[in-house]
Amino acid sequence: MSRPNDPITFFCTLGFVLVHLSFVGLWTFAIWRTRLWFFYITLLVALGASAISIINVVLYYDPVYVQQLLGRQFYAMFFYSFVWAQLCVSFLGLIGSVLMVRWIIPRFDSSRSNQSLEPTVGRSDA
Repeated sequence: MSRPNDPITFFCTLGFVLVHLSFVGLWTFAIWRTRLWFFYITLLVALGASAISIINVVLYYDPVYVQQLLGRQFYAMFFYSFVWAQLCVSFLGLIGSVLMVRWIIPRFDSSRSNQSLEPTVGRSDA
Protein backbone atom coordinates (compact mmCIF):
# COMPACT_ATOMS: atom_id res chain seq x y z
CA MET A 1 0.00 0.00 0.00
CA SER A 2 1.68 3.18 -1.15
CA ARG A 3 0.90 6.75 -0.17
CA PRO A 4 -1.76 8.45 -2.28
CA ASN A 5 -0.56 11.50 -4.19
CA ASP A 6 -2.89 13.89 -2.38
CA PRO A 7 -1.28 17.10 -1.07
CA ILE A 8 -4.51 18.30 0.58
CA THR A 9 -4.63 15.26 2.88
CA PHE A 10 -0.93 15.61 3.66
CA PHE A 11 -1.36 19.27 4.61
CA CYS A 12 -4.38 18.36 6.74
CA THR A 13 -2.27 15.85 8.68
CA LEU A 14 0.39 18.54 9.16
CA GLY A 15 -2.37 20.93 10.23
CA PHE A 16 -3.37 18.50 12.99
CA VAL A 17 0.20 18.59 14.28
CA LEU A 18 0.27 22.39 14.28
CA VAL A 19 -3.11 22.69 15.99
CA HIS A 20 -2.18 20.22 18.72
CA LEU A 21 1.17 21.91 19.28
CA SER A 22 -0.71 25.22 19.56
CA PHE A 23 -2.85 23.63 22.29
CA VAL A 24 0.34 22.55 24.07
CA GLY A 25 1.46 26.19 24.06
CA LEU A 26 -1.95 27.46 25.16
CA TRP A 27 -2.30 25.07 28.10
CA THR A 28 1.33 25.62 29.13
CA PHE A 29 0.63 29.36 29.24
CA ALA A 30 -2.57 28.73 31.22
CA ILE A 31 -0.63 26.65 33.77
CA TRP A 32 2.08 29.28 34.00
CA ARG A 33 -0.47 32.05 34.66
CA THR A 34 -3.02 30.28 36.88
CA ARG A 35 -1.59 27.02 38.25
CA LEU A 36 -5.11 25.55 38.07
CA TRP A 37 -4.99 21.77 38.27
CA PHE A 38 -7.33 20.93 35.37
CA PHE A 39 -4.95 22.67 32.96
CA TYR A 40 -2.41 19.93 33.71
CA ILE A 41 -4.93 17.39 32.38
CA THR A 42 -5.58 19.44 29.26
CA LEU A 43 -1.81 19.80 28.73
CA LEU A 44 -1.43 16.02 29.00
CA VAL A 45 -4.20 15.61 26.44
CA ALA A 46 -2.56 18.11 24.09
CA LEU A 47 0.77 16.28 24.36
CA GLY A 48 -0.91 12.94 23.66
CA ALA A 49 -2.84 14.38 20.73
CA SER A 50 0.39 15.90 19.37
CA ALA A 51 2.10 12.50 19.52
CA ILE A 52 -0.87 10.85 17.82
CA SER A 53 -0.95 13.48 15.07
CA ILE A 54 2.81 13.10 14.45
CA ILE A 55 2.35 9.34 14.15
CA ASN A 56 -0.55 10.03 11.80
CA VAL A 57 1.74 12.09 9.52
CA VAL A 58 4.31 9.28 9.47
CA LEU A 59 1.61 6.72 8.70
CA TYR A 60 0.23 8.85 5.91
CA TYR A 61 3.60 9.75 4.43
CA ASP A 62 5.06 6.23 4.26
CA PRO A 63 2.80 3.41 5.51
CA VAL A 64 4.92 0.73 3.83
CA TYR A 65 8.03 1.83 5.71
CA VAL A 66 6.20 1.64 9.04
CA GLN A 67 4.97 -1.87 8.23
CA GLN A 68 8.46 -3.00 7.23
CA LEU A 69 10.04 -1.33 10.25
CA LEU A 70 7.69 -2.93 12.78
CA GLY A 71 7.04 -6.24 11.07
CA ARG A 72 3.66 -7.83 10.51
CA GLN A 73 2.95 -8.89 14.11
CA PHE A 74 4.14 -5.66 15.77
CA TYR A 75 2.36 -3.57 13.16
CA ALA A 76 -0.95 -5.25 14.08
CA MET A 77 -0.29 -4.53 17.77
CA PHE A 78 0.73 -0.97 16.89
CA PHE A 79 -2.46 -0.45 14.90
CA TYR A 80 -4.74 -1.51 17.76
CA SER A 81 -2.67 0.45 20.28
CA PHE A 82 -2.91 3.52 18.06
CA VAL A 83 -6.70 3.26 17.91
CA TRP A 84 -6.94 2.74 21.69
CA ALA A 85 -4.58 5.65 22.33
CA GLN A 86 -6.87 7.94 20.35
CA LEU A 87 -9.83 6.82 22.45
CA CYS A 88 -7.91 7.26 25.72
CA VAL A 89 -6.69 10.75 24.80
CA SER A 90 -10.21 11.76 23.79
CA PHE A 91 -11.65 10.39 27.04
CA LEU A 92 -8.99 12.19 29.08
CA GLY A 93 -9.82 15.38 27.18
CA LEU A 94 -13.47 14.93 28.11
CA ILE A 95 -12.53 14.54 31.78
CA GLY A 96 -10.37 17.68 31.67
CA SER A 97 -13.16 19.64 30.00
CA VAL A 98 -15.73 18.49 32.55
CA LEU A 99 -13.43 19.49 35.41
CA MET A 100 -12.85 22.88 33.81
CA VAL A 101 -16.61 23.46 33.44
CA ARG A 102 -17.17 22.32 37.05
CA TRP A 103 -14.67 24.96 38.13
CA ILE A 104 -16.12 27.74 35.93
CA ILE A 105 -19.86 27.31 36.67
CA PRO A 106 -19.77 28.06 40.44
CA ARG A 107 -17.65 31.17 39.88
CA PHE A 108 -19.98 32.37 37.14
CA ASP A 109 -23.07 31.73 39.27
CA SER A 110 -21.57 33.48 42.32
CA SER A 111 -20.59 36.51 40.23
CA ARG A 112 -24.14 36.76 38.88
CA SER A 113 -25.69 36.52 42.35
CA ASN A 114 -23.29 39.18 43.67
CA GLN A 115 -24.26 41.52 40.85
CA SER A 116 -27.92 41.45 41.88
CA LEU A 117 -27.00 42.52 45.43
CA GLU A 118 -24.89 45.49 44.36
CA PRO A 119 -26.57 48.91 44.41
CA THR A 120 -27.53 50.38 41.07
CA VAL A 121 -25.54 53.42 39.93
CA GLY A 122 -27.51 56.64 40.12
CA ARG A 123 -30.22 55.22 42.35
CA SER A 124 -31.57 57.56 44.99
CA ASP A 125 -33.45 56.51 48.10
CA ALA A 126 -35.13 59.88 48.64
